[in-house]
Amino acid sequence: VIIPHPQNTTTFLLNNNLPWDTSITLQTAAGDALGPETLPVRLFSDVELTAPTNITVTHTVENDTLTALVEWDHAVVIEGFTADGQASVDGMGTVVKLWDEENNLLRSKNV
Repeated sequence: VIIPHPQNTTTFLLNNNLPWDTSITLQTAAGDALGPETLPVRLFSDVELTAPTNITVTHTVENDTLTALVEWDHAVVIEGFTADGQASVDGMGTVVKLWDEENNLLRSKNV
């Protein structure tokens, strides 16, 4: 991607073509000549994927079956992202894993 001088910004989107661990380098170009490259800079993976907080479990009985409703707050901090669900980030979510008493993974679910 060539950005014409004096422009000094460009935008990239997290999607299937640019995965989480994408890095970029920059270098000055003049025609076919290229200057030295910068060190790689991570595009997305500098966002700290913090663990959810305020996890609660509420039990109810529905149709003679004990049910557990699990709720949590998102703790990821990104400009424009709100934990109240008013804004979301495509490709980001929460992985819920169910374990037995012997630490065997029973099920994994992306929410």
